[in-house]
Amino acid sequence: MADARMEKNSIQHVIWTNDVLDAEDRVEKDQSFIDDFYMEEGHVETEDELYDRAYWYVEEWREDEAYNLESIKLSGNVLVTADLGLWYGRRSGFKVIKAKDAGDLLYAGLDDTVEYSTDNRGRLVVHGCNHDGSSTYYLYEIKEGVDPAFIEDRMYEGKPVKQYVRSIGRRINELYGFGTTGRRPAAAF
Repeated sequence: MADARMEKNSIQHVIWTNDVLDAEDRVEKDQSFIDDFYMEEGHVETEDELYDRAYWYVEEWREDEAYNLESIKLSGNVLVTADLGLWYGRRSGFKVIKAKDAGDLLYAGLDDTVEYSTDNRGRLVVHGCNHDGSSTYYLYEIKEGVDPAFIEDRMYEGKPVKQYVRSIGRRINELYGFGTTGRRPAAAF
């Protein structure tokens, strides 16, 4: 589900997706998973059972990745900037959310299909698709001691906030051994 708006020369590292069709394809190709599932659950015969298995696989993967990301502790506040695809056109937006660690950020409630990734510039990026269009979200940790209301005020006023936030994606890249260019992430706001 790579977004065409990603910058040229940007390398994307997928952390998690809830794309069930992708999971279904993985389930079909992963013979060891199929063998384990058959041994535990019995023979799968219907397409509905295959989808159920794919949904189970996606949720297991999300739980595993959330557990892995729990080691990245956050200040408690995360700035989410967004390029939203809505039924009445594209809009920009932002929101401050609570998260004690990077694992808290993995949830599927944003859109029908979501893909969490990092790029080689150290950004945590979420691409989402729904019946209205596609949206892209960038997540940044608000630095310790910075009031979220201050960030919201600056965002409303169109003032820069990059000195008050830090990269989450860069720490995820370090955790998984993905490379970065060493350059600061471009501000998405």
